[in-house]
Amino acid sequence: LVENSQNLICTHDLEGNLLSVNEAAVELSGYSRETLLQMNLKNVLAPNGEKQFAAYLNEIKTQGRAKGVMKVRIASGDFRIWAFDNTLRVEGVASPIVRGFARDITRQKQAEDALKASELRFRALIEHGLDNISLLAADGTLLWENPAAVQMLGYEYDQFKGRNIFELL
Repeated sequence: LVENSQNLICTHDLEGNLLSVNEAAVELSGYSRETLLQMNLKNVLAPNGEKQFAAYLNEIKTQGRAKGVMKVRIASGDFRIWAFDNTLRVEGVASPIVRGFARDITRQKQAEDALKASELRFRALIEHGLDNISLLAADGTLLWENPAAVQMLGYEYDQFKGRNIFELL
């Protein structure tokens, strides 16, 4: 299961030194297995990630689990965004180890950012446009009006919200 997972699975010690990695970790990072097993996680984090890494290690030590998002530099020099959910194992091992699970969410994050930027542009166009733009329910009930529509209708927003458009014409 570990070797056939499409997600990164690894173990590391409480200092961040990698102890084991699956094939997905090799493929996602671009580093060889041998190179990864000589690395510390803090060495793959994006610049200025030291505070985040220290907080992560503290959380895993004190809570036994840490979840979050980290920005990492892969072998090509590109940055990727990985969502992780790691747990601490203390029973049945000589020294505590962290079981790491992460998935690459870079494309998802890029799509979310693009959608947010598009929404902001669209919202600005709607709210600052000079044309009457109304959002109506199927029965003609006004759900929302842009400022230009409010001004054209000659009502205050609260006076027409929830009313039927045909009552106002």
